[in-house]
Amino acid sequence: MSLVPINIIIEEKLDLRIEWTYVTRIALVLSSVSLAVILSDSADKYLSVLGAVFCAPVGFILPSLMYYYGVPNLSKFDRFLSIFMIVFGVTSGTLATSISIYNW
Repeated sequence: MSLVPINIIIEEKLDLRIEWTYVTRIALVLSSVSLAVILSDSADKYLSVLGAVFCAPVGFILPSLMYYYGVPNLSKFDRFLSIFMIVFGVTSGTLATSISIYNW
């Protein structure tokens, strides 16, 4: 399911005929399977680093930034809370990433 958007982007950028779309799909699936086989011993560490790098921004930083810049006439408490959540997200993301890399 997650490979479908990637494949659509590749097919649109390359402007392929129908026959070649099947080739790109097969190549994408085979490359994903080969990466899974190669990284099977260190998949937990790899996923730990990816989770630390991407989950903190998605969970804390981006919603706070959208609220801070998207809502007009925020009170001082709401501004403080948004900035606090941004700083907390950056701090927790940095800490989680450094712990994940240290434990590798």
